[in-house]
Amino acid sequence: MVAFTDPLTEALRLYDESTDARTKLLAQGQSYSLGGRSKQNAELAKLDATIAALTVRIGRLRGTSGSRIRRAVPE
Repeated sequence: MVAFTDPLTEALRLYDESTDARTKLLAQGQSYSLGGRSKQNAELAKLDATIAALTVRIGRLRGTSGSRIRRAVPE
C-alpha cells in the first residue's frame, strides 16, 4: 500500500533533497578520478533548474507565488 502525502509536503521534501545534493556537489566538485577512472556527477545547471521549479511549485501550493496583483489603497 502506498502512503499518501500532500503535494506541498512532497515538494518540500524534494526541495530539501535537491538543495542538500547541490551543497554536496559544490563541496565535492563536478567530477573526480579514482583508480584511473573518471566519475562525472550530476550537472549543476540541471540541479539548479530543479530547485527553481520546486521553488515556484511550493509558492503556488502555498498561494504565495508572487504573481498575483494585489490592490493597494493610498492613505
